[in-house]
Amino acid sequence: MNRKNVISLGITLLCTLLILGIGYTGIVKGGKLLLSNEEAPKKAEFENTGSNIFYGKIEDDIQLYPWNYYGQNEIDESFLEVIGYSGNENIDSLELSVRLLEAYCCDVDVTTIDTVYERKQSRIADNIKISETDDDLIFFYQDILDVNGIRYQVKVAFDEWSIRSFSCMEYRESDVRESAEWEEGKRLLSEMMNQYQEMIVGQMCFMHMPVYLSTYEIDHEDMLENVYCNFEQYVINMEKMKGIQEAVLDGTEYNEKTRYEALYGAENSTDIVEEKKRINAQEQDGITDYSCQIIELNDMILILIQGDYSIGLFYDPISQKFCGYNYFQQ
Repeated sequence: MNRKNVISLGITLLCTLLILGIGYTGIVKGGKLLLSNEEAPKKAEFENTGSNIFYGKIEDDIQLYPWNYYGQNEIDESFLEVIGYSGNENIDSLELSVRLLEAYCCDVDVTTIDTVYERKQSRIADNIKISETDDDLIFFYQDILDVNGIRYQVKVAFDEWSIRSFSCMEYRESDVRESAEWEEGKRLLSEMMNQYQEMIVGQMCFMHMPVYLSTYEIDHEDMLENVYCNFEQYVINMEKMKGIQEAVLDGTEYNEKTRYEALYGAENSTDIVEEKKRINAQEQDGITDYSCQIIELNDMILILIQGDYSIGLFYDPISQKFCGYNYFQQ
């Protein structure tokens, strides 16, 4: 190889490295906007990355939005004092919504969770901290629940309209990120994303739970019925994620109709599958351009989707369970 060819090859390699480096830096910086301690999330601009999945690991104790506001500009009033009349009328909506989510994550019925709070002699509404931001009030609740001898760490952040962030997972005092169980769970999650990325992204679009604390004129029974309907949609989404994981573990192909037959019976499964196809088609229309990142946090893994939507799904690699969501979009 002559001197000119060597120089030409060197320039080509340098340009390639620069392009890759700039592209990767853009993805990382975009992710940090959502993981910042100081900023609310901003939309990051991405080219269509197709099936590319970026991996990251957070070494610092960085809080996800909206938890980056926790402890800042706190309001020294009770939750009911801040919410006022509508809070007194609709507080059951919040209590039921969170308890249903907790029950699902703990694999128990909601009456078991009710018993846990009875033993604690407190409600969720009694233990809420409030932070004032430039745009809105954000309410925070976190606790350790003892459910059938297992301790679960619960973290909830919400505004007056919806639960924006929820997680419920087994509480562990030691760092488990270097364990073999963590690596196996991460490998399983990566395989799921590689095989079913578009399907998983579609399910994540509308994962949050509405609570409507600001609604004055709403019938109490209608409100509770809405909670159960919203929770049912959440369960359908999460059961699909479970089904995908089981298919990957078994080395089979995920079959949506078979999954719903097992959950709801053969007579109801066809209508449910057709409705989900319609909803998924609508969801996919808005997420054609996105990036997908798998980010290792201190105690769980975050699947972060950025693009037209900015949504996160929490995964506990130790128990190999999806354990909540984070809805970044404002």
